[in-house]
Amino acid sequence: MKLKSDNKLALDDRVSKFLPWFFSEQDPNLEKITIFHLLTHTAGITVDGKCVNGNEWDLPDITLMKEHVQQGISIYSVGDKIKYSNFGYTLLGLIIEKVTGNKYADYIQNHIFNLLNIENSSTDITIENQKRLVSGYSSWFPSKKSNFVSSPQNRLICSCLWTNK
Repeated sequence: MKLKSDNKLALDDRVSKFLPWFFSEQDPNLEKITIFHLLTHTAGITVDGKCVNGNEWDLPDITLMKEHVQQGISIYSVGDKIKYSNFGYTLLGLIIEKVTGNKYADYIQNHIFNLLNIENSSTDITIENQKRLVSGYSSWFPSKKSNFVSSPQNRLICSCLWTNK
């Protein structure tokens, strides 16, 4: 919303305005997706692209994301339903990078955390800060604790955000 208030983008801007590779001949639905749809989880796209949710964060790198987009990632028409999408929020992170010319983590640190004097938040889970995180439970297996893993450098977690007080 800061980039909107700075007139760097509009909520009705299409994703393809910032990410020219965001189109698919197999999936014409993608042409209609705007920043608003990604923010509100109404883009109609999958949770994690073609990656399977599991105990490990197997998030796609940029090459794999582009392949998924080319194959088609829509499961509903744009605006029809609310469907949570990590993939969509990663796209928002990539748009932030494109618009600002900064890495997502740097932009959030410099324009939000530092500005508001926030010290116990991060855009990524690292070995150093994971010790301070609460270990959650899987909704499918309530008795099994989840494991946090560091994001490998070649993976995209540009929309991750956590806070610890």
